[in-house]
Amino acid sequence: TSNKWIRSEYGKKLRDYFIENSNPLKLIDFKGFKVFDTATVDTNILLWKKESYLLDTEVLSIEDDYKKSSSLHDYFNQKFQYSKFIKDNSWLVLNDNEIFIKNLVEKHRSLSFYVELNYGILTGANPVFIIDQSKYEELVSMDANNKNIIKPILRGKDIFRYGYNFSNVYLINTNNGIKEKGILPVNIENDYPTLLTYFESFGDKFKKRGEKGINWYNLRSCNYIDLYNEPKIIYADIVQDRGKFFYDENQFFTNDTAFIISGPGI
Repeated sequence: TSNKWIRSEYGKKLRDYFIENSNPLKLIDFKGFKVFDTATVDTNILLWKKESYLLDTEVLSIEDDYKKSSSLHDYFNQKFQYSKFIKDNSWLVLNDNEIFIKNLVEKHRSLSFYVELNYGILTGANPVFIIDQSKYEELVSMDANNKNIIKPILRGKDIFRYGYNFSNVYLINTNNGIKEKGILPVNIENDYPTLLTYFESFGDKFKKRGEKGINWYNLRSCNYIDLYNEPKIIYADIVQDRGKFFYDENQFFTNDTAFIISGPGI
């Protein structure tokens, strides 16, 4: 399977389920090792048995020298280490050097102590809120004021190391406001009536979607929406070899495949 569940917050319930209801015998993590030629996803293999979790799990993180091995079976038996997984914690599959680095890093404050780390915008309806250049021009031609809330957006695939390629993609930022900061929700009926017609064209399915704000056309609440107008670092969430970061002063927004780092001094 994809290996994201062994480390991510959204995989916590699944990890706890395995600990409570099975004995995880072996875990092989192909972190950074490309298994499928046409997919960028990192993968893992878990072998488990329906019995109490009493013993340590045999774990291994695949490295480049695996290519020289005659079989995965032999490679695993030569290299595996033992790990005991604990409820509510990530399942870390680390070699000795990585464990040393992890312990060294954890002696210091985390990056989130100094800056804010935030996801990209989750619209719940990308085909509606994320538009191309032709639709942008159409909506702006209907009312020039629409430009005030239609913002250029970057996705993970638009970002490269220290830069970006803008693909003429835009977000209709009908944000839900931030009550604590005195930012009101965008009011389409009063301020952008031509956009109301655009949103209504998507019918009841769009109006009744789960992820929405105070009005059916508003985006779900995002308490850092204002940070997109500030200088920030944007980075791609999925990469094959090295990170893709760049410093943004152009007020780009991002979707759920590109995240932002912001704060004093950025």
